[in-house]
Amino acid sequence: MVVINDVIDCCEDSYLAAKDYRIKITKEFSDKGLIVLVCRHDCILWFINMGPNGEKQYFMLAMMQQLLRELPESFTIGFFYNVICALHQEMEWWQLLPHCLPCLKFATPIFHSYGHQWPCQLLYHPYKNPEFSRTDGEGCEREWNLLNGVIPMCRISGVSLPLLYNTEY
Repeated sequence: MVVINDVIDCCEDSYLAAKDYRIKITKEFSDKGLIVLVCRHDCILWFINMGPNGEKQYFMLAMMQQLLRELPESFTIGFFYNVICALHQEMEWWQLLPHCLPCLKFATPIFHSYGHQWPCQLLYHPYKNPEFSRTDGEGCEREWNLLNGVIPMCRISGVSLPLLYNTEY
C-alpha cells in the first residue's frame, strides 16, 4: 500500500508553479490570477481572485467548504485539483473539514496527472477510479480556453507605464 506522505514528497518537486521563486511580472499590480470552481458540466460556480499571495491551498478549501454548504450531506463529491495529492494530505493531517472527508473523492486532472510521480498517478488518476467514470477534470482549462481572446487585454490592469512618465502634455 502506498502511503500518502511518500507520494507527496515525490510530487512537490515536480511543480514549479507552486514555488515562491517564480518570475514576478511587475510589483505594481497585486493580482496574481484567478482560481475557478466548475461543475461536472464545466459551468463556472465560483471565481476567487488570488490577490497578492498567489495560488494557495486555502482557496480550494474555501471553495470546497462553500460548495459543501450548498449541497446535502448525503452527496458524494469528486474534486479535481492540480496538486490534489498535497491538499488531500493536508486535509487528513490537520483534520480540515473532517466531517466532510468521507463524502469527498479526489483526483488530479488528466493533463496534470502526468507531472506527478507514478505512485501519485495510481492514487489520484481519474481513469483508475471508477467513481469518476471518464471525466477528465479539465473543465477549468476549457473555460480558460474560451476566455483566450480576453486574457491579453486583461494582463495589466492599470495605467500604462509610458503614459505615467510622459511629461509632454
